[in-house]
Amino acid sequence: MKAVAEDILTDTSNLDERASRENGQKNIKKLMLLDGNSLVYRAFFALSQADMRTTNGDPTGAIYGFLTMLFTLMTDHKPDGLAVAFDLPHPTFRHERVETYKAGRAKTPDDLLEQLPKIKEILSSMGIHTIEIPGYEADDILATFATQAREAKIETIVVTGDRDSYQLVEDPYIKVLYNRKGVSDYILFDEEGIRERTGVAPTDYVKYAALRGDKSDNLPGVPGVGEKKTAAKLVNEFGTLDGIFQAADQQKPKLKENLLSNEDLARLNEEVMTLIRDVPLEVEVLSLKVGEFDAEATQVFFQDFELRTLMTKLNDAFGSSIAMEAGGSDQSDLDLANDCVTLDNSDDLKSLLDEIVHSKIPVALSASWDVEQEIPTGFALGRDPSVGHSAWFPFWYLKDEGIADDFKQFLQRDAGVIGHGLKKLIRSLLALDFPPPKIIMDTEIAAYLLNPSRNSYLLNDLLQEYAKLSVQTGPGIPEGQLDLDSQGDSNMQQIAIEAASIALLHKPLEDLIQEEGLAQLNKEIEFPLINVLAEMEFTGMQVDLERLKRLRDRLEIEVSNARKKIHQLAGQEFNVNSTKQLQQVLFTDLNLEPRKKN
Repeated sequence: MKAVAEDILTDTSNLDERASRENGQKNIKKLMLLDGNSLVYRAFFALSQADMRTTNGDPTGAIYGFLTMLFTLMTDHKPDGLAVAFDLPHPTFRHERVETYKAGRAKTPDDLLEQLPKIKEILSSMGIHTIEIPGYEADDILATFATQAREAKIETIVVTGDRDSYQLVEDPYIKVLYNRKGVSDYILFDEEGIRERTGVAPTDYVKYAALRGDKSDNLPGVPGVGEKKTAAKLVNEFGTLDGIFQAADQQKPKLKENLLSNEDLARLNEEVMTLIRDVPLEVEVLSLKVGEFDAEATQVFFQDFELRTLMTKLNDAFGSSIAMEAGGSDQSDLDLANDCVTLDNSDDLKSLLDEIVHSKIPVALSASWDVEQEIPTGFALGRDPSVGHSAWFPFWYLKDEGIADDFKQFLQRDAGVIGHGLKKLIRSLLALDFPPPKIIMDTEIAAYLLNPSRNSYLLNDLLQEYAKLSVQTGPGIPEGQLDLDSQGDSNMQQIAIEAASIALLHKPLEDLIQEEGLAQLNKEIEFPLINVLAEMEFTGMQVDLERLKRLRDRLEIEVSNARKKIHQLAGQEFNVNSTKQLQQVLFTDLNLEPRKKN
C-alpha cells in the first residue's frame, strides 16, 4: 500500500471536503480496524519473557510485537484504509451501570504503560489514524466505524482479541480477525464462522454472551447456562431474552430457577455488552485512508528503539524503501537464550505443533545428531522471537502416533519449512517414515545463489552478513557463534538457537533473492531439487550383484592379460602402476623419445 501524500483531514472548504470524501469513498475498498489496547497487550505478554530492551534499557517488547502484528496484517490483507482505536483510563457508562465492571484485573505493567505513547507516536508518523474518546471503549469506536463502512459498502476487517466484536460480523461486508494468542495466531470469522464457534448468528451473539457472562470483564453469567450448548439452544429457540424468560416454565426445575433468579443480571449483561454504534467521532470512516508517511520521523523512531530487523516488514507493508542510516554500529546483538527452550514433555510439543500448524508464519527445522550413527537425536522448531519461542524436543516424542501425525501436518503445511542444509535432515525424516517437508527456504542454498564464490556458508557468518545480527547464546560462548559441538542440555538449547537463527535469516535472504531476480529459480528448481536429491540418496538404486561380480572377474582377467603383454613388450617385469618405474622402462631402457604435449 503506497503512502498517500495529501492529508484529507485538513480543514478545507466544503467543496474540497466533499471532493475529498468522494475520493476516499472511491479509493477505500478494504478497511482494517484495530483494537489497539487488545493487540498491544497481547504483543507485550507474548514477548514478556524475552524482556526486549534497547541498549539504554528502554523496554521495546510491546512496540516490537505490535508493529510486527501491524506490518504482517497490512502485508497479508492489503487494506486501503486503516485506523487503530485505544481505550482511555476514563470510566464509561458500563462502569456506571456495573460497579465491578472489569474489576480484579491485574495492574498494567509499567513497562507496557511506558510503551503505549510511543506506539501511538509511530502510528502517527506512518500516517495511520489513532482514535480515543473519553467515555467510550475502543470496541465502541470500532463498532461505529464498522457500521459507517457497512453503510458505505466498504469491506471491513475488525482485528481484535475481544469476543464482543462477534456481534459486528455481517456478510459480505464485516469480518472479525480474532487474535487467539501471541502475535500471529489469528482466525478470520464471517457469519458462518461465528455460528460454528458459538452456535448462534452474530446478530444473536449479545444475548448468548449475556446468558454465559464474560469473565474477562468480570460479568458473571446465569448459573447452569455457562455451557455453550445450553446458551445457544435457548437463544435459537426463543430468540430474545424476553422470550427466554417468558418460557422459563418450560425448562427443567433447576434451569428455570436459575433463569428467573438471574433475569436482572442477564438483562444488565445484554445492556453493557452491546457495542455502541454511534460514537460522536470527529473523523468519518471515509477519511481513514492512510495519510502522509513521515519517512524521516519513522526512520528516527526505528533507530532510537533499535528496530532494525523490522525495517523489511515496514517496507513490505507500505510499499516503500526506508534505509537505516549508517550511524554507529550496523550490527545488532541478539540474545536468543530466553527465547529458545527444551520441551520437558510431549504435551508441550503437541501444544506447540497445534499452534504452528494453524499459523501462517514460516518455521525453521533443525536437528541434533548422533555423530557416530548419523541419526537425529532430536529436532528443533525455530521462529523469529517476535512471533514465539523456539524449542528442541527429543526424537522419541514422535513415537506417539498423535504427535507424529501433527508433525507430518507441520511438514506439509502451506506456510512451509525453512532450514539450513536440509538434504541431510530430509534423508533422516524419510528413514523415520515422515514425508519430505514443503521447503520455502534453505538458507545455505539461498546464500550460495546470492554468492557462489564464498568459501563457506556457515550459519553464523550468513546471519551477521545478511541479517546484521550477532547472536549471543549464553555464558562461555563467543559472541556471534553457534556452539553446536557442546553436549547435554546446552547442546539442546543450541539446536533451538540454531533454528531461531535460521528463522531470522529467512526474510533478509528472501528479499535479496527477489531483488536479484532469483525467486523463480529458487522456487521452481533449487528448493524442489533438495527433496528430489534427498529421496534419491535415501532410496539409492538397485544393483545386480551377481552381474557385477561377473564383470569384476572379467575385468580382472583383462587387466592381468594386459599386464603380461606390457611385460612381454618391455622385456622385463615391473610395476605398471608406478610412474617412476614406467618412466625408467620407456625412456631409459627402451630409449623412446618423449612426445610433446599439445
